[in-house]
Amino acid sequence: MVPAQKIAVCRALDPQITDATGYALQSLRFRPTIQLGRVAGLNNKLAFYIQDQPAAIELIRAPLNCLMDLYLDKYEFTKGLRYTVAESEKKTGSRPPIFHRPYADACLPSFIEAACFYAFGFEVGTQFALPGQTNIDIAYRAVNVQTLPPVDPAALEIAIQAGQRMLDALH
Repeated sequence: MVPAQKIAVCRALDPQITDATGYALQSLRFRPTIQLGRVAGLNNKLAFYIQDQPAAIELIRAPLNCLMDLYLDKYEFTKGLRYTVAESEKKTGSRPPIFHRPYADACLPSFIEAACFYAFGFEVGTQFALPGQTNIDIAYRAVNVQTLPPVDPAALEIAIQAGQRMLDALH
């Protein structure tokens, strides 16, 4: 479950991580038993009940929370757009064209957002481009800032070389 490179970096940062811990993390697999059920303490709302080894749950919990937060953020944003469209249709008799513009700087958030748009009946893809690579807007949400660091370039080069030597030593 945990890549060997990540374990090597962690061991370099924390020498108290033993070989046994590293091996256990590397050989750990996420093989959950997942059930869907109602939770009495939450007004009988549906919830997933996930069972697995405690170590697997501990490792997967943060990425699952991150994914859930990402989904809820995109869902709430798109739900607001759906409300706007419904109000517009009620008042004017027409729906404004709302579509998802894929962006290249964050593939997973873009995919989740596109799935939410699709689920709410909006279009996915750029409106005025041919199919293919032009449907991904590489300029949207991307900012390219170039500046000189506020340090001596020679000192920065020494730091880069030292960091590279540390990474090379992990192999």
